[in-house]
Amino acid sequence: MTLDVNKTRFEERISRISTGKEWSPDGVVTRQMYVKKSPKKVKAHNPLANILYPVSVSIALLTGLVSVLAARYAQFHLLTDSAPALSADIVMIGEFVMASCVGMVLRIAMAVQGKDKLLMQTVGVWAGILGLHNLVHLQPDLFSMLFSPQWVSAVLAQAPFQSLMFRDLIVTL
Repeated sequence: MTLDVNKTRFEERISRISTGKEWSPDGVVTRQMYVKKSPKKVKAHNPLANILYPVSVSIALLTGLVSVLAARYAQFHLLTDSAPALSADIVMIGEFVMASCVGMVLRIAMAVQGKDKLLMQTVGVWAGILGLHNLVHLQPDLFSMLFSPQWVSAVLAQAPFQSLMFRDLIVTL
């Protein structure tokens, strides 16, 4: 009796194979698993992306500069004059951390993505830390409204125009 059952099952399997409807139990490796699928279609070249890339990199750089301005604005208005005088190293590190945090918030808000834009934003933060006093030299009235006339006069006395200020070291360009 078992020979007849096995023979009929074998014949059913052969007929399924010949019709292309082979059934395989779970865990059995079949030839269909190795058949290559059609490759993904490549998107067509978008010339607008070539135009917008430099704009997005420039926006990332400006985001870094604006984040330093926002960090200095927050430090000026939130920290009181009664705070003890800190070393230039601690002030610069704190300013970098605060500007980076503000920059990350701006980056998320503007949906800027990519490592290259993160690098440009970091370059913008450092450019702002090293050279934001040059903007104060160019627009002292605007910065007097944002900060205070005393702050502007202190910045103007601290470093000359067209210079970079790293810690307490001033490099004239």
